Amino acid sequence: MPGRAPSPLKMLASLSAALVFAGTLQAATLTYRFFAGKDTVVSTCVVSKDGAGTKISSEWRSDTVDFRNELFIDKSMQDRTWTGVNERNGTVVRLVRSGDGIVLSGTFRGKPVAKTFPLNSSAWKQMMPYDLGDFALSTVASLTFTGVGLMGPYALKPYTLRAQRMGEETVAVQGAAMAAIHVRIAPTGLLAALWHGDYWFRKSDGVFVKSVSSGVPGSPGATMVLVGER
Repeated sequence: MPGRAPSPLKMLASLSAALVFAGTLQAATLTYRFFAGKDTVVSTCVVSKDGAGTKISSEWRSDTVDFRNELFIDKSMQDRTWTGVNERNGTVVRLVRSGDGIVLSGTFRGKPVAKTFPLNSSAWKQMMPYDLGDFALSTVASLTFTGVGLMGPYALKPYTLRAQRMGEETVAVQGAAMAAIHVRIAPTGLLAALWHGDYWFRKSDGVFVKSVSSGVPGSPGATMVLVGER
């Protein structure tokens, strides 16, 4: 992996984060706490659902991260549009699914950008792990998907990850035992030896509730857990 390894906090923000609703709830606000070394960040996600699909809006703020993003998922559970904003460094980027590709436009670090990335028939999952709730609830054993990075060595570049369903487990969330589905996510190929993350989704509705990341070489691991919902 070229260049200096980004911190787990920046990696998670760039890969983005907040949940897919597969249940019947029409609106929800979910709060997550993220731990990586000495970094602790609280992220709030607002999820709304109507006849057109699901919209997820999340916000990350700390001394080192100021990032907002919004994803729209259609009724077939496919990511369709995504917008990422980092006002501190002059970034406003929009991604749109177009046929078998992703079209990127906007401003990156104060400069106009325009790119197109082919998907080659793979899935597009831009707010991993939050847009993987449908996969967790399915009977599919594994899923290879593409996303586009905004930070670190993958800024404005596509990356490929593989999600694998590991089975049903019980995890502790908000002081209570919760039935969940365990999904392991890692890069494809040789990069799989450098990083992996374990993610748990609530069995009843596919809500992302907890993750534990191994961390990239030279960086600490990370944990993220659901701490509130209303």
